[in-house]
Amino acid sequence: MKNDYDRQILSYLNDHEMLTTEAAMEFLPLSEVSVRRIFNRLAELNLVRRVRGGVRQPVREQNIRIPYFLRGQWFAAEKQRLAKRAAELVKPDMAVAIHGGSTTSFLGMYLDHGTLIVNSLSICRILADRFPSGGGPDVILAGGSVDLHSDIITGPEAERSFTRYRTDLAFISACALDDRGLLDVDSPSASMIFRIAENTDKLIFIADHSKFRRKAYARGPAWEDIDVLITDFDPENHERLKEIRARGVEVIIVPNAE
Repeated sequence: MKNDYDRQILSYLNDHEMLTTEAAMEFLPLSEVSVRRIFNRLAELNLVRRVRGGVRQPVREQNIRIPYFLRGQWFAAEKQRLAKRAAELVKPDMAVAIHGGSTTSFLGMYLDHGTLIVNSLSICRILADRFPSGGGPDVILAGGSVDLHSDIITGPEAERSFTRYRTDLAFISACALDDRGLLDVDSPSASMIFRIAENTDKLIFIADHSKFRRKAYARGPAWEDIDVLITDFDPENHERLKEIRARGVEVIIVPNAE
């Protein structure tokens, strides 16, 4: 429940400059002391900026990333269903690139064949747990710098690692989307997605419904460069999905759980 409160606060700040303690108490069933405690914890993580009476959005130049451990728990059930459907597209003889993230990490739970080129430490750990005696997919881990905040390998060396392989499929996720295409948290992350997109036959974007309402500033691939979007159903996203289909993207809607 605590992480859901975090998500609601950060989602609010996506659309508002400030959230006061009183306003937070109106949509969260919490006392003033509890709200202040959450504000202080998020400020310590540099996810918000503490000000008199509440919190504001962090300064953009701080290059804020929401920690992987927190993102991974937001809409986890939806992300897991999306990953399961995405894994069905992978055939045994395929080479597949995967850009690490809280959504694509769930692919590690369902992939059991093929050759995977990844920059996700989480996927490697999941596969090691699933196949302790060997077997499973062949895994190539991109070289580069370890981003402990995001649980991925990043930097120019990681980008070069992906350019060394031509893949049949590539799975990516991103922070947000708009009418033009993908948006991510910073330029290095968007650059990694571009490198992966340039070297695959089919680019597949996995995004839960919340990504349709989030904001980010680093522009990634346009819809014309994306072949497939895998998402879950939300009636508020209907018009945007129609627009995306009109741009030539195959849209796969994964049913919500009963």
